[in-house]
Amino acid sequence: MRSLIACIVAALLALVCAATALSKETAKELARQPGWGRVYTVSGKVAVRENPALDALTVRVLKSGQKVRVDFVDDGWAAVFDPAEMVRAETRAQGYVRLAELHAEASPGAKPEALPRSEKPAKPEKPAKPPAADQAKKTGAKKQAPPQPFGEIRVADRKMAVRAGRDKDTEFKRLLPAGKRVRVDFLEDGWFAVFDPEEKVRDLSRAWGYGRDKFLVPEKDYAGQPLPEATEPAGKEAPAKGAQKQKNGDAVAYAVLSRQADLLRPLAPVVLRVRLDMPAPPAPEALRKIVREIWKAERRKNEDLQVEVLLPGMEKDGLAFAVARFHDDGRLKEFWWREVVLRTKR
Repeated sequence: MRSLIACIVAALLALVCAATALSKETAKELARQPGWGRVYTVSGKVAVRENPALDALTVRVLKSGQKVRVDFVDDGWAAVFDPAEMVRAETRAQGYVRLAELHAEASPGAKPEALPRSEKPAKPEKPAKPPAADQAKKTGAKKQAPPQPFGEIRVADRKMAVRAGRDKDTEFKRLLPAGKRVRVDFLEDGWFAVFDPEEKVRDLSRAWGYGRDKFLVPEKDYAGQPLPEATEPAGKEAPAKGAQKQKNGDAVAYAVLSRQADLLRPLAPVVLRVRLDMPAPPAPEALRKIVREIWKAERRKNEDLQVEVLLPGMEKDGLAFAVARFHDDGRLKEFWWREVVLRTKR
């Protein structure tokens, strides 16, 4: 009798141990299951298709007793996954099954298994707010850097003309005295674009004009006396007239009207006609200095240049107020002026 009781007790203990081990294995298996979709145990055969369509290729067949995870239900179709799949991504699905077919096959034995509480998907954490500095970068709140200097500073090593184009035949814009500092850039065909030395914007439309590069030397290479700077406002356009300085410091502006050479007489001088921008005729001594400066600015290499001067109101092609010719060294060869100024009627 005692031996029978001992056998029964031993059998009960064995059953308890087996049940405990089984429950532990089940708990471990459930713990390994991800917290999304639903798990089905299939009874019977269910076709898994490549795409959610009846005419799609069958990629596999689910066998009876097989467990699958189902999610992404759409229009009666569902994506099928390995039950241990941890990533909820449709691209990782094994294929697609008709949900009604799965339920029909599973009616006696394909019961949906509820997910344990521990496997319910956790609520996504709210993203931390970016630091203020990063936020400022995203909103584009950047401080604009000040404009950087362009080109280089050079000095006119002699009196030189600034012209409207990269050619000595283009319109005279202004005269740079020896020692004048300028900013240069856009070197092309031996001509620099000439800017105010304080100019900050690299734009050709803001240039004074163009000057020969060989007469504009780096500051360190300039051996003459520098001029005191009288800075003009950046971006201010130069007048379309030339300007000469008299001894008393008054500026005399002029406009070039024409330049003509007599092709039938090679030895004849080239005639340059200019109009002075002066309210009254200058005195003879002042006029002599004015025409000499115009001759220096406008004369080309080895050119016999005759300067003919007109005053405001005089006909462009009429008689000149004054005429001057010079030797190659700048000495006057011929100079005369009219006592009476012939003006057009207004």
